[in-house]
Amino acid sequence: MNKAQADAVAQAILEPHVQELDKRKNKHAAEFERREKLRDLSSFAVFGLIIGYAVASFTDESIGVGALCGLSIGLALGRLVAWMRSRRSSI
Repeated sequence: MNKAQADAVAQAILEPHVQELDKRKNKHAAEFERREKLRDLSSFAVFGLIIGYAVASFTDESIGVGALCGLSIGLALGRLVAWMRSRRSSI
């Protein structure tokens, strides 16, 4: 058996393992990106909730309504930022 044949045999044996490792790597990268987006979205939601709570307490509005409005605005802003980041990374 010469060197080329030995390399071909080794490649045939290792190829499925390399493909499986590539699949796992891509899956982990996608999961990391998804979690990063959710983390950003939740931080915007919490900050919106806090700001809505503060505004509601200073304006003598119902605190629940103010917090809910702030949460909604924070979520919308977080979605907008996530969308802008995804467009920027795809360019």
